[in-house]
Amino acid sequence: MKKQIVKGFKNGRRTATGFICKDFEFKVGETYKCDGSRIKLCMNGFHFHRNPFDLFTYYDMDIDITVAEIQASGFVIDGENKSVCSEIKIIKILNEEELSILGNTANNFGWANTGNSNTGYRNTGNRNTGYRNTGYRNTGNRNTGNRNTGNWNTGDWNTGNSNTGDSNTGDSNTGNSNTGDSNTGNSNTGYSNTGYRNTGDSNTGNSNTGYSNTGDSNTGDSNTGDSNTGDSNTGYSNTGDWNTGDSNTGNRNTGYRNTGDSNTGNWNKTNRSSGFFNTFECISVFNKPCDISVWNKTIIPNFLYSSSDWNENIRNITIKEIELLCDIPNFDPEIFYEISGLSIDDLYYYEILFRKF
Repeated sequence: MKKQIVKGFKNGRRTATGFICKDFEFKVGETYKCDGSRIKLCMNGFHFHRNPFDLFTYYDMDIDITVAEIQASGFVIDGENKSVCSEIKIIKILNEEELSILGNTANNFGWANTGNSNTGYRNTGNRNTGYRNTGYRNTGNRNTGNRNTGNWNTGDWNTGNSNTGDSNTGDSNTGNSNTGDSNTGNSNTGYSNTGYRNTGDSNTGNSNTGYSNTGDSNTGDSNTGDSNTGDSNTGYSNTGDWNTGDSNTGNRNTGYRNTGDSNTGNWNKTNRSSGFFNTFECISVFNKPCDISVWNKTIIPNFLYSSSDWNENIRNITIKEIELLCDIPNFDPEIFYEISGLSIDDLYYYEILFRKF
């Protein structure tokens, strides 16, 4: 460490009479001193830059930042991109024309540009009007691609921010030609799509206009199949919702080509059918078809629900309940016996046996 006198540059936040650096105010024409035996880079002393290109390693250039020409004297220690001294004098504040002449290498009007025809700052590419661009013709900041009007883009022709793809107008896209945000696919106008040509959001499939689809060509939401216009379908070409089959226009169908709801069969134009080519709601009772509207009006005797043990159920059976059993649509005593092990005569016998007199 030795005494010397050198010319350099220092920047900081602009004030009316000078600038502030690290909470210390410097004024034009003033000289400042400290103990030369204690100066240390990044620790103690007055820091400055010999090379003007190093000025904005520690400050981003904006309207509040100013650059001063200084004279460093006393003890001086040089580092990789900055120096420290024990005495500093603020010679003058540089104006924009002086900055342009000082910091650029080739027909630039900004600051610290190594490329050509830049009006921004610290550009290594050409024709940039923003800051810290390594590409060409960028009007934004910190772009490594070309012709970006946004910021932090590594692709080309982006008008958004943080895109790694090309021709995006949104933000954080890794794909191409997206107008939304956070897309990893291409040609999406929505958000968070990993597929292609989606206009909705969060699609991993392709050509969806809805949301959260993993299939393709859906206009609804949350479909894992393809070509659905409804929601939450795992099948294909459904216009309803929650279908696991294909080509249904109703809801909750597990079959195919149904226009009603909750069908497990195929080609039904009704609801809740497990068969084929049905046009009205139909269930099977005692192995025969039964209209659902008739079944809904049927009164079921209580003893059928009481317990899983038939012998326990019949302890409280009544004549009225036996009559209700026989009134069930399509009642077949042989089928009832096959399921329960009880005949109608058995029921009348137990009604008498357990009758409460």
